[in-house]
Order: sequence, then C-alpha cells, then structure tokens
Amino acid sequence: MTTALPNDVTIDIRAGGDDRCAACPHPSSTHDPLSARFCAATVSSALDRACICR
Repeated sequence: MTTALPNDVTIDIRAGGDDRCAACPHPSSTHDPLSARFCAATVSSALDRACICR
C-alpha cells in the first residue's frame, strides 16, 4: 500500500514574474513537456497535488 504525501509546496507569488508557474514553485521556462502538461492539468482541474518534480 502506498502512502499519500502531503502537498507542502509553497509558492512565492512575488518570485518569477511572468515566468511563474501557477501550479508549482518552479519557473515555467524550466518545465519539460511532461511537467508543463502536469501543471496545466493541475490548474485546469483545480487539483491539490504535489509537484511532478518531487
């Protein structure tokens, strides 16, 4: 059985400016295609889940 990890990611809304990802604390420009798709789905579905980079 797997254990769910709490979503303890905090997003600094002052950092990143236009390059700030709305779903995770990483700049959007650092996302590979899979990360970009994961974060887009997280935002569009209003999900509360951890970053895929973990």
